[in-house]
Amino acid sequence: MATYQIIQPDAANTTYNISDGTYCQLQYPNGISGIGLPSITRDLQRHPNIEGAIDHGFTLEPLDMMLNLYYNVSSAAAADARRDAIYKIFRPFDDSLKLKVTRDDGAIRQIDVHTVGMLDLPMAERVGYDQGFGVRLLAPKPIWYEPVVYTVTITPSASPWVSTVSYTGNWDSYPVIKVYGEVVDFSFNSIVVTSTDTTTYNTGSFDIPAGDIYTFDLRPGYKTVTNAAGVSLLGSAIAQNTFDFLFGFRLFPDPIEAGGANQIIGSYTSKDGTHKIQFLYYRRFLGI
Repeated sequence: MATYQIIQPDAANTTYNISDGTYCQLQYPNGISGIGLPSITRDLQRHPNIEGAIDHGFTLEPLDMMLNLYYNVSSAAAADARRDAIYKIFRPFDDSLKLKVTRDDGAIRQIDVHTVGMLDLPMAERVGYDQGFGVRLLAPKPIWYEPVVYTVTITPSASPWVSTVSYTGNWDSYPVIKVYGEVVDFSFNSIVVTSTDTTTYNTGSFDIPAGDIYTFDLRPGYKTVTNAAGVSLLGSAIAQNTFDFLFGFRLFPDPIEAGGANQIIGSYTSKDGTHKIQFLYYRRFLGI
């Protein structure tokens, strides 16, 4: 049976099982909704004398989920205590809660959520000491992920070099890329070919001193380039016209990249024996 947990954003990552009856469990058959493909909005541009509209792509809207839960206890005093526990589990935080689902096939999916709306445990939903109630959760970033950071390390032995990062999620993943020095005139690119166009994502060229690490954080909401001391190198990256890389590069799933095999092509002028490139990423998924 699938397991549903709420993880709070405190120092201990306090975790509550909300499906085994310890605090509550999902009502059957409508225990949870809004867990699939998020609402999709097309960006359409309209002009006079043009038939229909020009399509500029799509946006995935935040995911709006509803948990339908209940608990059963044996006394009025126990019901009072259980209500206190429920309010504590789903209380709002500035940082996000995490909804973690372990599926029947053993796969684990997680999504960052906030409690929204009114959390009420109404008397109208009580039968004796049993209580039904609903909790609305909003996921601003609507893509589920496996809560495991995968690392792929590339250690070039010649220039130019070609390597592959295999990705097995079913939605794009934006990695954190660490490049270790010393390396001179380092760069890499990825070429993605679709039925309509060919796109090249290029880092630009960097000289990375011995012992230093340049980090390209391509996650949405971050988009930074820093050295090991935390100094921003974004200006240098932008000066090399790397917008496509900073805002577009990601690991593509099958069928955009056949079998999820993302080919990376790199080069350098010289390097020492510690030079390597690491890709750190989550596997991301549409729905559970």
